[in-house]
Amino acid sequence: MCMYCGGSLSEVAPVHVTSKSINWKLFPKGFLDYPVHLQHCHKTGMTEGAVHAYCNAVLWQYDGR
Repeated sequence: MCMYCGGSLSEVAPVHVTSKSINWKLFPKGFLDYPVHLQHCHKTGMTEGAVHAYCNAVLWQYDGR
């Protein structure tokens, strides 16, 4: 399960997440090449959990994580 949206990691991120507009220029090339990412704290470097790639983009752009 995705630690951000709670959806299954074997499926795409749900509509309430994917409907958010993402500025893809903020992200490195290939950001979406892998469907599952490990979310981590940028201050401590500690892993917080697995997330959909799109959820990771939302966390980065909207929550600064």
